[in-house]
Order: sequence, then structure tokens, then C-alpha cells
Amino acid sequence: MDLALDHQAIAIAVLALAVFQVERLAGRQREQTPQAMVGSVTQAG
Repeated sequence: MDLALDHQAIAIAVLALAVFQVERLAGRQREQTPQAMVGSVTQAG
């Protein structure tokens, strides 16, 4: 029983870390997209 609970706790922790990593990468992508747009506007103007 203890082994099953340990396994479940580790699985939940790994999934939580994966979600945080995806959110962090998505946030970084959102930050880079407006900068690229601003750079192209300033170069054209």
C-alpha cells in the first residue's frame, strides 16, 4: 500500500512539474512574439 501511495505521489509531482514547465515555456513564447512584431515595425518605419 505504501509503495502505491509513494508511486502516486511521485506521479502527481512529475505531472505538476510538467504543467509548470509548459506554462513557463508558453509565457516565454508570448513574451517573444510582441518583441518580434515591435522590431519589424520599427525597422519598417
